[in-house]
Amino acid sequence: MSYLSYCVGRRSRGTRLTRWRVVWSFPWSFPWSVSMALGAVGALPAHARAQEVALAPAAAAPAEGGDAGGAGRGQALNASRTRERIAVDGRLDEVAWRAAPLATGFVQQRPSPGRAASERSEARVLYDGEAVYVAMRLYEARPESVTATLGRRDYDAVSDWAHVLIDSYFDRRTAFRFAINPLGVKQDAMLSGDTEWNEDRGWNAVWDAAAARDSLGWTAEFRIPFTQLRFRAPADGEAPRWGIQFIRDVARRNERAVWAPVPPDANGFVSLFGELAGLRGITPPRRLEVVPYAVGSLTRAPAEAGDPLHRRSDPFGALGADVQYGVTSNLTLTATLHPDFGQVEADPSLVNLTGAEAFVAEQRPFFVEGGDIFRTPLGGSPWIFGEQHVFYSRRIGRAPQVLVPDDARFDDTPPATTLLGAAKLSGKTPGGWSLGLFDAVTGRERASFVNEDGARGAMTVEPLTNYAMARAVRDFRGGASALGGAFTATTRRLDEGTAPLLRDGAYVGGADARHRLGGNDYQIDAAVRGSYVTGSAAAIARTQRNAVHRFQRPDAPHIAYDTTRTSLSGLSAFVRAQKLGGGAWRWGAGAATLTPGFEANDLGFHQSADAVSGSGWVGYEGFTPSRRVRSWALYHNAWSQWTYGGERRFTGGNLWGRVHLQNNWQVYGELRGSAGGLNTQMLRGGPALAAPRGAGAWAQVISDRRRMVSADVQVDVAHEAEGSGSWLWISPAVTVRPSGGVELTLGPWMSRFVSPWQFVDKPSADDGTHYLVGELRQTTAALTLRASYTFTPDLTVQLYAQPFLSGGAYRGLKEVTAPRARRLADRFRPFAPGELRAVDGGDGYEVDRDRDGSADYAFENPDFSVREFQSNAVVRWEYRPGSTLFLVWTQGRDVDERRPFELRRDARQLFGAAPTNTLLVKFSYWLRM
Repeated sequence: MSYLSYCVGRRSRGTRLTRWRVVWSFPWSFPWSVSMALGAVGALPAHARAQEVALAPAAAAPAEGGDAGGAGRGQALNASRTRERIAVDGRLDEVAWRAAPLATGFVQQRPSPGRAASERSEARVLYDGEAVYVAMRLYEARPESVTATLGRRDYDAVSDWAHVLIDSYFDRRTAFRFAINPLGVKQDAMLSGDTEWNEDRGWNAVWDAAAARDSLGWTAEFRIPFTQLRFRAPADGEAPRWGIQFIRDVARRNERAVWAPVPPDANGFVSLFGELAGLRGITPPRRLEVVPYAVGSLTRAPAEAGDPLHRRSDPFGALGADVQYGVTSNLTLTATLHPDFGQVEADPSLVNLTGAEAFVAEQRPFFVEGGDIFRTPLGGSPWIFGEQHVFYSRRIGRAPQVLVPDDARFDDTPPATTLLGAAKLSGKTPGGWSLGLFDAVTGRERASFVNEDGARGAMTVEPLTNYAMARAVRDFRGGASALGGAFTATTRRLDEGTAPLLRDGAYVGGADARHRLGGNDYQIDAAVRGSYVTGSAAAIARTQRNAVHRFQRPDAPHIAYDTTRTSLSGLSAFVRAQKLGGGAWRWGAGAATLTPGFEANDLGFHQSADAVSGSGWVGYEGFTPSRRVRSWALYHNAWSQWTYGGERRFTGGNLWGRVHLQNNWQVYGELRGSAGGLNTQMLRGGPALAAPRGAGAWAQVISDRRRMVSADVQVDVAHEAEGSGSWLWISPAVTVRPSGGVELTLGPWMSRFVSPWQFVDKPSADDGTHYLVGELRQTTAALTLRASYTFTPDLTVQLYAQPFLSGGAYRGLKEVTAPRARRLADRFRPFAPGELRAVDGGDGYEVDRDRDGSADYAFENPDFSVREFQSNAVVRWEYRPGSTLFLVWTQGRDVDERRPFELRRDARQLFGAAPTNTLLVKFSYWLRM
């Protein structure tokens, strides 16, 4: 299989082309699994306040009730009840703080795990009938060196930070994290899976915190209402048991210190928290929060001459609400009515030439927040086999799936399906059950169109649809083992126009399990799920032919294309064993399968079925710092995949490593190789096409992000063993932070892709279907600009802009004649002189195989040029906790033509195109009842 699969993803409607979208996939390569960190340190010397309260030491009270549950030292802390009013101002001058038990003895998590923290830190906890309060005194020998960067809420900058993490479920797997930096910037997140890295940043609680600086360092003060936490009602006379962790980040040393130690080879994170005791007399409060909102927008867009359906100015207004209700102390109902997602950043431009659907990350707040319970993988490693999920929320509110007729000259199709409402019930019971129920309804969408002859029409392009999911997981052995199940259902109300195209029902269900052993250093995961879809014979035939299944392949006797079926079913399963902790060595192995008939894409996501996959890895983590190196790692990975007919799709492997230097530079690199295989997708339902071997390399260098100017440079190259196939991708990025509230990131990138066997078309003739390929030479250039200005942590302005240019020219057009031939050149037959001729001014081609003057078949010119510009500017003001005002301006431009790539000309034409502008205002108000 080639190192990079591409396929043309465009559709002709007369003289019009659908919007281009692009994605690339690396079937055998280790992807860029390390996220690009773009940030720099802004060391802003803020004015110290005249507050120099050094709290008197107090002994840490032992936990009541036995096991403290912390790390090796059994960390425990008592909370003190206070009747004094605590003013959350960061000053820590209330008498109650002086008497509260003290948590100290912080140790490094990095760079020198287990060693005493370089600076002294202290924490204390108070509570009353409504909230828990936390005070952190963070001493600094050089107070002027405290680093504080200004940004909006949840801004993840290099800065000094004070974190409080609370496991109020006391399940040793989930926790709520609250953090603040010296300038008052707040972060909050929900952790799940007993890991530090699995954070839900979309979770936003209503809480308060403040920070202050003085000659001793700085202080942080938190007020976290019980309404924002989840805990069970205690029995009479019983005090709840919570897990708790205090963390301090020291930016100038790039050091993280923790109260409850976290060894570098630990097999967990939340399970290592200390215990917070003494919370007597508290009960889960009644929780009802309502956030009504009003939104208004005005869109002005250019129109094609003569379009009778176009309105130059399109106003819009709506009222809606988000509701959160505590059904019990453990279960929370979250609902949204007529939600608006206007303030969400636009998805980046792509050009999809793969034939497979592209995965797009969710950004809408309602679906991101608290979504951990619904994240259920189908199995297999996503960095090898692609994203595979039981629940993919981008299906909800998607663009309409049904297209207007080909002879429609003008149309007015909604860009997205209206989400009428959605609700989810989630939580964790005292008995160890994690429960999640989700339901959403999207409205029927209709499109108007005008045919070439001027006749008007209207049709349904998306039916009324209900999406539902149920998820339940039962923990055992303190969360070390679990057994769970998941079920999804999609039902559509079809009419005679949509019934031949869409499935009326789709269901997926199954069970999954995990089990830790060997002192929790080893874990085994397994899952099995079944799918069942129903619909008309035409709709199920269409399902069998789509990019996921390709039942019509002529060289796949193990699958049968049946046009009379009205249902389709399948099975998926995976099993994986891995070493998670204990020492420096890591390893794992897994196998996964999706039968040919498995179909979960109505509410889930997977790009293919008919697959049996295997993978394995082994690696070493270097934890011990040296004179020049803070940490390092080296991993070897190998993988392979076959169809149920025994066709080997691909086999590959890589060597991946990283080094974190003492000067805070980071270097990542990879060498990879592919043994080739049979590409069963390239010819779009045609025979499998043999793909040559290949090799590639990737590298990334990230400079010290604490500096005012930092950089991140990535390079990826690959080459096929036969022919001219090659890939080059270069992406430098620079981040400048001239002051504590200003940040500018500029990230250009450019790629060059050459494929001698890129799919073009599969026209039919009297003698059958002809599969055509050509040598594609594609150049893509883009520039991503992000800028922000923070007046205060509650008032920010953000700007995003991306011009995107991509062009591809096809040369050496040829027919596929022997798709499995050993030599690349033997698989194709080039067109002879006089056999291929351009028509319609170069917009198409005709093929006269016997050269008798009569065309045997025709196809479109596959050359393309795509130019897009997307931008938005967002003013966000959180004028009171939980209540926000958004002012959003977006602009988009696009031009699609058939001409070769030329950077200067294409950029000039793009910015000369008429734009579409939208101005949106959204006002929300948080109410607690």
